[in-house]
Amino acid sequence: MAFLYLLVGVSHPGGYFDIPAGFHQIINYRQVWVSGILICFSIAFFNYFGLSVTRSISATARSTIDTSRIVFIWIVSLFIGWETFSWLQVVGFIVLICGTFIFNDVISPPSCFVVPPPQTNENQPLLPEDHEHS
Repeated sequence: MAFLYLLVGVSHPGGYFDIPAGFHQIINYRQVWVSGILICFSIAFFNYFGLSVTRSISATARSTIDTSRIVFIWIVSLFIGWETFSWLQVVGFIVLICGTFIFNDVISPPSCFVVPPPQTNENQPLLPEDHEHS
C-alpha cells in the first residue's frame, strides 16, 4: 500500500491510495470506523466457522458455504443501502454457485461444455520409483 501511495497517492490527493486521507476518514468518521470493525469481525467469524466446517465435514462443504458469504454480504449491503438491487447480480451469483458445484463434482456440467480426455498410449510410469512401489 505504501508503494502505491508513493507511486499514485502523492500525485492524486484524496484518491484511493492516499494513506493520510484514509486514516483521517477512519478516525474522524464514526461510520467508517464502525464498518471497518464490523468487517474485521465478519471475516474472523467466517474464517473460524469455515475452518470448523473443514475440520468436521470437508473442504467441499466449506467452499460451498463460502459462496453463501457473498450473498449474505450482498443482502446486508442492500439492507444498509450501500447497494441497489440488480438482477444481473442474482444471475452472477447463480453462475458462481453452479461453477462451485461443478468444480467440487457436486453436479456435472452440461455435455456441450465437457472436454473429452485426450487419447494417450502411456504405459510407462512417470518416475522410476513409481514402478518399484506397484
